[in-house]
Amino acid sequence: NESGEILYTSRAPIPYAKGGFSPELMARRVSGIFAFQWKYLKAFTNHPETRLEQLEACDSNRILDMPFRQVLAPFPSVPLYSVDSPGDIRLVEEGMKGDALLARY
Repeated sequence: NESGEILYTSRAPIPYAKGGFSPELMARRVSGIFAFQWKYLKAFTNHPETRLEQLEACDSNRILDMPFRQVLAPFPSVPLYSVDSPGDIRLVEEGMKGDALLARY
Protein backbone atom coordinates (compact mmCIF):
# COMPACT_ATOMS: atom_id res chain seq x y z
CA ASN A 1 0.00 0.00 0.00
CA GLU A 2 1.03 3.65 -0.01
CA SER A 3 2.45 3.32 3.52
CA GLY A 4 4.88 0.59 2.45
CA GLU A 5 2.97 -2.23 4.13
CA ILE A 6 2.97 -5.52 2.24
CA LEU A 7 -0.59 -6.61 1.56
CA TYR A 8 0.07 -10.00 -0.04
CA THR A 9 2.97 -12.03 -1.40
CA SER A 10 2.88 -14.44 -4.29
CA ARG A 11 5.22 -16.29 -6.59
CA ALA A 12 2.95 -15.17 -9.44
CA PRO A 13 2.82 -11.64 -10.87
CA ILE A 14 0.26 -9.66 -8.87
CA PRO A 15 -1.81 -7.63 -9.05
CA TYR A 16 -3.29 -8.80 -12.32
CA ALA A 17 -3.70 -5.84 -14.64
CA LYS A 18 -6.19 -6.24 -17.46
CA GLY A 19 -4.51 -3.57 -19.58
CA GLY A 20 -0.96 -4.76 -18.86
CA PHE A 21 1.58 -4.02 -16.20
CA SER A 22 2.00 -0.42 -15.13
CA PRO A 23 4.20 1.20 -12.46
CA GLU A 24 1.00 2.80 -11.16
CA LEU A 25 0.01 -0.62 -9.76
CA MET A 26 2.68 -0.19 -7.06
CA ALA A 27 3.66 -3.86 -7.38
CA ARG A 28 7.07 -4.61 -5.91
CA ARG A 29 9.43 -7.54 -6.04
CA VAL A 30 10.10 -8.38 -2.43
CA SER A 31 13.41 -10.02 -1.70
CA GLY A 32 15.96 -9.71 0.98
CA ILE A 33 15.89 -10.08 4.72
CA PHE A 34 12.88 -10.41 6.96
CA ALA A 35 13.68 -8.78 10.30
CA PHE A 36 11.63 -9.73 13.36
CA GLN A 37 11.61 -8.56 16.92
CA TRP A 38 12.32 -11.59 19.13
CA LYS A 39 8.76 -11.96 20.47
CA TYR A 40 7.34 -11.82 16.94
CA LEU A 41 9.85 -14.34 15.63
CA LYS A 42 8.88 -16.76 18.39
CA ALA A 43 5.18 -16.28 17.63
CA PHE A 44 5.78 -16.67 13.88
CA THR A 45 7.74 -19.90 14.22
CA ASN A 46 5.23 -21.36 16.69
CA HIS A 47 2.23 -20.51 14.51
CA PRO A 48 1.10 -23.33 12.21
CA GLU A 49 1.28 -22.88 8.45
CA THR A 50 -1.77 -21.06 7.14
CA ARG A 51 -3.87 -21.87 4.10
CA LEU A 52 -2.50 -18.89 2.15
CA GLU A 53 1.03 -19.91 3.01
CA GLN A 54 0.43 -23.45 1.79
CA LEU A 55 -1.32 -22.35 -1.42
CA GLU A 56 1.36 -19.85 -2.43
CA ALA A 57 4.37 -21.61 -0.85
CA CYS A 58 5.28 -18.23 0.71
CA ASP A 59 5.85 -18.33 4.45
CA SER A 60 5.57 -14.55 4.60
CA ASN A 61 1.84 -14.98 3.97
CA ARG A 62 1.60 -16.50 7.45
CA ILE A 63 2.18 -12.99 8.77
CA LEU A 64 -1.00 -11.85 6.99
CA ASP A 65 -3.05 -14.31 9.02
CA MET A 66 -1.51 -13.16 12.28
CA PRO A 67 -1.94 -9.81 14.03
CA PHE A 68 1.36 -8.60 12.53
CA ARG A 69 2.23 -6.46 9.55
CA GLN A 70 5.02 -6.53 7.02
CA VAL A 71 6.67 -3.27 6.05
CA LEU A 72 8.88 -2.82 3.02
CA ALA A 73 12.25 -1.13 3.46
CA PRO A 74 13.50 -0.27 -0.04
CA PHE A 75 17.15 -0.85 -0.87
CA PRO A 76 19.23 -0.60 -4.06
CA SER A 77 18.80 -3.45 -6.49
CA VAL A 78 21.56 -6.06 -6.41
CA PRO A 79 21.82 -9.44 -8.14
CA LEU A 80 20.07 -12.10 -6.07
CA TYR A 81 20.36 -15.84 -6.44
CA SER A 82 17.86 -18.44 -5.36
CA VAL A 83 18.97 -21.89 -4.25
CA ASP A 84 16.10 -24.22 -5.03
CA SER A 85 18.11 -27.27 -6.09
CA PRO A 86 21.67 -28.57 -5.61
CA GLY A 87 22.59 -27.34 -9.09
CA ASP A 88 21.88 -23.74 -8.04
CA ILE A 89 24.70 -23.77 -5.49
CA ARG A 90 27.41 -23.39 -8.16
CA LEU A 91 25.78 -20.21 -9.48
CA VAL A 92 25.67 -18.72 -5.99
CA GLU A 93 29.27 -19.68 -5.26
CA GLU A 94 30.40 -18.02 -8.50
CA GLY A 95 28.42 -14.89 -7.62
CA MET A 96 30.01 -14.76 -4.18
CA LYS A 97 33.54 -14.69 -5.61
CA GLY A 98 33.10 -11.08 -6.72
CA ASP A 99 31.41 -9.96 -3.50
CA ALA A 100 33.51 -7.37 -1.68
CA LEU A 101 31.93 -8.32 1.66
CA LEU A 102 32.82 -12.02 1.41
CA ALA A 103 36.25 -11.46 2.97
CA ARG A 104 34.56 -10.25 6.16
CA TYR A 105 33.09 -13.70 6.83
